[in-house]
Amino acid sequence: MGGHPYWYVVPYESDIDAALQGLRQREFEAGRYSPVIPVPKFPIGPDSPSPGRQHASIEEAILSTEGEGTRSILDMVNGVLPKPYKLDPDQRDMDARFLGVSPLAEGDLIDLFGDTKPSRQVVVEDLSTLWHHVDRGTAIYVVLHSDGEPREIFFLGYSLD
Repeated sequence: MGGHPYWYVVPYESDIDAALQGLRQREFEAGRYSPVIPVPKFPIGPDSPSPGRQHASIEEAILSTEGEGTRSILDMVNGVLPKPYKLDPDQRDMDARFLGVSPLAEGDLIDLFGDTKPSRQVVVEDLSTLWHHVDRGTAIYVVLHSDGEPREIFFLGYSLD
């Protein structure tokens, strides 16, 4: 089976890891992860299915997938990583990125979006460009801006299977 891309947008908070952990908990409680929903549909919105969690913990949910992963942000067990994710595969250290979320490198933000403070509209306009560069079992984040101020955090990843 091939990997599955996923993405989420959450309100901005300066502690990115806290935002990530809150998102992971929200999606776990909603049951928007495999095997509860075999292939969750993105983007997540108010009308997205929410069957409720089917496991006692995120760890139990991950273990129930027998190494395939949950096809969601739940798999990012290593939290937010400090080193930027570079889109050039020759500049990436995959071992350091696996099952973690990294900020997209500033140079790549400029190359892709023309700015280090991109808006939501610019970032979500062509997600296929980003998915083309993100490895399975990894995720990135971008702080989204409006009027020069941080407003949201965009998380994008690729599942293990």
